[in-house]
Amino acid sequence: MIVITLTQCPLNLRGDLTRWLFELDTNVYVGKVSSRVRDLLWERIVKNLKSGRAVMAYSTNNEQGFTFRTHGNTWKIEEYEGLQLMLRPNFEQIAADIDPDTLKKGVAALRYKHRYKVKINKDNETTKQLEVLTDDYWVDNYVAFDLETTGLSVKKDCIIEIGAVKICQGHIQAEFSKLINIGQTLPVIIEEMTGIKSKELVTKGEDLSYVLDDFIDFVGDNVLVAHHADFDKNFLEKALKKERMHLQTTYFDTLMIAQAVLPQLVSYKLGNLLKFLNIESKIKHRALSDARNVYLLYEALKKITIVSAKK
Repeated sequence: MIVITLTQCPLNLRGDLTRWLFELDTNVYVGKVSSRVRDLLWERIVKNLKSGRAVMAYSTNNEQGFTFRTHGNTWKIEEYEGLQLMLRPNFEQIAADIDPDTLKKGVAALRYKHRYKVKINKDNETTKQLEVLTDDYWVDNYVAFDLETTGLSVKKDCIIEIGAVKICQGHIQAEFSKLINIGQTLPVIIEEMTGIKSKELVTKGEDLSYVLDDFIDFVGDNVLVAHHADFDKNFLEKALKKERMHLQTTYFDTLMIAQAVLPQLVSYKLGNLLKFLNIESKIKHRALSDARNVYLLYEALKKITIVSAKK
């Protein structure tokens, strides 16, 4: 018996696999083939799988009753007293696998994306607008934050919760968590996802202007760090504009930073990144808990980069 799982499987490789194996689910293949065919299939996988990951497990006569091979995976196969085990890498091991030149190019490209944004004016002329940004992405003092909203549309939806943690020298110094009374019933899907109830917004929520005023005071002159920062930034700036308030700050996006530091990954969702980096945390879809997760992710990426730079 043989089992193969893949990510980012190209169509030509999928065709080769389905000739010999049964596709049980998307990119999950099972079947029974000779050792020669098994080895030929693995050669095809290694040759054709450019940026994805693959695991092959098959029956053998060893103590475990099976063995396995991996490709494109950061987990390492280790032999221990005749047994094959998978070693989950720590920060130092992840950093050791990062090519310093690739990291430098990734961060350089990221700095360019953050420094400049293209704006088309009414005359269809393209101008580059310089944004305020420090040369160093790794700051020790900042505010990690997250928003919960009634939906994904900046035009139609609004903020219902702001959560944030203030970081001083890499450690949590203070926390911020406030619900906002939006004066309307929440969509059922939002109640189910966040656990926030419409009644709770009425009894515990505050007026948007008061929450924003407190948040501005909480942020001070710190950098704001968020995951998929454009989403939170757009909602926040819309709310500030509505209340005729202003927050002068710089935004760092842990999603974009993770793409530069860990280009080998397929998914850059917050939960998947935390899992990859062995950071124990629960994704609750609540602003404060996700703000804490953003802080943990940012510090982990910082540590990996520092370790990698010392190589």
